[in-house]
Amino acid sequence: MALSEVLRFFEKPDKRERRRRLMLQQTGRIGEAYITDVNETMLSYTYIVRGVQYEASQDVAGLMEHLPAPPEHLAGMAHVKYALNNPANSMLLSEGWCGVRAPQRVE
Repeated sequence: MALSEVLRFFEKPDKRERRRRLMLQQTGRIGEAYITDVNETMLSYTYIVRGVQYEASQDVAGLMEHLPAPPEHLAGMAHVKYALNNPANSMLLSEGWCGVRAPQRVE
């Protein structure tokens, strides 16, 4: 086992999640998603890749400043980034990328 793999095993969960988001931000494929449920810090969404429907959620507590609007206004269409080799590995938001669309104002 390589030393980097051993160190990753002991890595804090928030640091591991940040590294996962960075990898998806740099190499992920963009697709269409639909945000199905929103609560204070969690966005639940669904998307289809090669005919398979995926349902996922993302905790955005540490990323609130990157959202285009308050979470309660974000249900609807969005972009998702997912790993090509594992489409279940996905995100709607990271420190440098946002697939969440700003809500349309109705006047």
